[in-house]
Amino acid sequence: MRYAERGRGGMLSRKPILSALVVLTAAYVAYPYVAVYRLGEALRSGNSAALAAMIDWDRVRDGLTADICEQIDGKPAGQADTQQASNELPPFGASFVKGIASTAVDATVTPEALVQMVGHEDVAPGGAPEALRTDALRGGHVEWAFFDGPRRFVLSVRMPTEALGEKPVKVRMELLDGRWKVTRIWLPPSLLRPGVVADATK
Repeated sequence: MRYAERGRGGMLSRKPILSALVVLTAAYVAYPYVAVYRLGEALRSGNSAALAAMIDWDRVRDGLTADICEQIDGKPAGQADTQQASNELPPFGASFVKGIASTAVDATVTPEALVQMVGHEDVAPGGAPEALRTDALRGGHVEWAFFDGPRRFVLSVRMPTEALGEKPVKVRMELLDGRWKVTRIWLPPSLLRPGVVADATK
């Protein structure tokens, strides 16, 4: 009898622990979806302050700059031939292009500009050339979303202006200091403006 009672007592004591683990797991799984919802609400309501806290702007801008440079020179970001890789400094032309693209992206990719894009307003902050097709960044919807690791979450966003057969916008979120933040955005070629360099040098 005592053994049976001890066994039942052990099972009862484990139930709160298992319940707590289930609740924590469910909360962890739901957390990024809640973050995505809050991000959408901030966009729809025009809350640039909330957007500023939900996006790692430096990393997003760096990624978009690399994508524009890739479109211009036709090489994947970070890829170079053997001769270039052996040089201590990158060629002046490549450095110049990256500097111009980076300046344009910095001027365009801001919380305020993003709110204006979604709000159907034309954006040209400071008179700088647009690095993105702002007219195409409206009316998107999340196609799918899933975990890409314990601390990474990926979204696929379809835009109404996408070309037929074109890949959707891809967004990566990461868990940083206990908060899910957007750290990378991949845009299809039709939403990028490689002509930004030519425009800026006129």
